[in-house]
Amino acid sequence: MVTQTLCQDTKWLGIFHSAISIVLAQITIALRVYAVTERNRYFGGALSGLIVVQLLIGIWMSVSAAVLPAPQLPEINLDPFKFCTVAQSKLQELLFINVGIVFEVFVLSVLFFAAKRPRHGRHPGIPSLFDAILRDATQYFILLTLCNITTDAFVIFAPESISGLPGLASTVLIPLMASRLMLSLKKAAAEPVRVCTVSSMGDPRLSAISRSVRFSSRVPGTVPETPVSATFFDEGVELGYVSRVPRRDGHGSQVDIPPASCSASDDFLVAGAFSERIL
Repeated sequence: MVTQTLCQDTKWLGIFHSAISIVLAQITIALRVYAVTERNRYFGGALSGLIVVQLLIGIWMSVSAAVLPAPQLPEINLDPFKFCTVAQSKLQELLFINVGIVFEVFVLSVLFFAAKRPRHGRHPGIPSLFDAILRDATQYFILLTLCNITTDAFVIFAPESISGLPGLASTVLIPLMASRLMLSLKKAAAEPVRVCTVSSMGDPRLSAISRSVRFSSRVPGTVPETPVSATFFDEGVELGYVSRVPRRDGHGSQVDIPPASCSASDDFLVAGAFSERIL
């Protein structure tokens, strides 16, 4: 039978739940954001501080809560079905939830600024990763914000027996949406491309590529240090490339590739030189 003493002795379960369901998920996110920001110690310190604050609030909630048997539940003559109820301060719950909201808004802000910043090896005019992750980041922000606002409303207005239910959705969404966002970021960074049409402009050297080709971050078979220049405009995109192109004899030759017209509605990023060999 569940007694008040037994309930008081199981307070540590609340601490364990807070650490596993919230803090570990946020640590995972923080590590990925730390990597995206190229190990910026200021961002890492801020994220760590928010995680520690939320963990301390969770521990405070668990230790100071009044844990009692649950008399309102129906009697079931089986020990596994005897329950305890936790009476927590609404102020503590709101503090815990709102620190989580601050953490998520901070993460999204860092990601947006990191995405806008040109990556190494890219021309400043080339579109950044911002467009690649905008959709996932927006979905992540909207869903998580709605969950947290709903949780706040439940804590304030709903009966205590169901006040914590919306928090479960946040617990699931935090790692799920953040993982999707990070995968999109990694994919866009690894192989950003845009399909463009290249015209030979009467140059016989380029007649073989007077068709749709794919641009990528480097030319297969070329030296990674090959310099690539590009210009980008929002409407009527024009790209001018000077790249080292492999020939049949294995030696590279400089080929000036005339501007290529790209539709501004293309779904991919422009980043580099040709991904096809000119033989």
